[in-house]
Amino acid sequence: MKIAMLISGRATRYEVALTRVLNETELDIHLFMSINDESCLYYDKMKEALGDKLKGLRFEKFQIPENFHNKNPNTTMPKNVLSMLYNDNRAFNMASSYSDYDVYVKSRADLYTPSLPDFTPKENTIHSIIPHVQSSAFLYDKVTNKMSEDNRKPWVSDAFVYGDYDSMKKYCSAYEHCISTNLSLDGGYPVHFETVITDNCHARELNVEFFDHPYQLDKNRKMFDTDPDPRSPIPGSVAPIDIKKSKEIDIAFSPWEDKK
Repeated sequence: MKIAMLISGRATRYEVALTRVLNETELDIHLFMSINDESCLYYDKMKEALGDKLKGLRFEKFQIPENFHNKNPNTTMPKNVLSMLYNDNRAFNMASSYSDYDVYVKSRADLYTPSLPDFTPKENTIHSIIPHVQSSAFLYDKVTNKMSEDNRKPWVSDAFVYGDYDSMKKYCSAYEHCISTNLSLDGGYPVHFETVITDNCHARELNVEFFDHPYQLDKNRKMFDTDPDPRSPIPGSVAPIDIKKSKEIDIAFSPWEDKK
């Protein structure tokens, strides 16, 4: 089975999570990464560490389109959300242009799981890990041009999902869906990570199957984040540092501390 793994937006903590996941499996995985950043020493070390498994890598500092305006009070960190969605699509395009794969997996560089799940993709289906935080999302109704308060669906993960080519192509089209739906609602679309992902899946008429599987996110995953974050800091995590200062790179390679 040939597997394409997509990493988008952030590559922080690959050295304690992603590399372990790849090294601890015998599956044939090709890695494609679309990163919201500029190349620097940290990423040079990453390329060395990932070796032949890394088949595609691109860097681009994401900027919100000038004509994008949002006024929904439930919108959360729109630049971060849009960057993730944009880079989901770019990573998928790299993979689909490189080769044909049996399974396309979206994961995170800071996500560790002791074993990868048994990949059994179904037609027109997104297989979503059950998120650590479980909630539901209102869906957009094209007929009424409103968010339907009578139609809620469980959150689809933005951290770990898989599917076949056609299914993941639809999943990775959420950026376009978010931009166009926000325009239709005159800036009233709730731009939020799992909310947009979930709404897009159902708008594309994808089936969603959830599976339970253990995973952890490294607590220092935000250590290179420079944009303001209104959410509470992760307990015990290091304060943000400049990724381009090589004298601080050793901090980034500190041991995994969350693994039980």
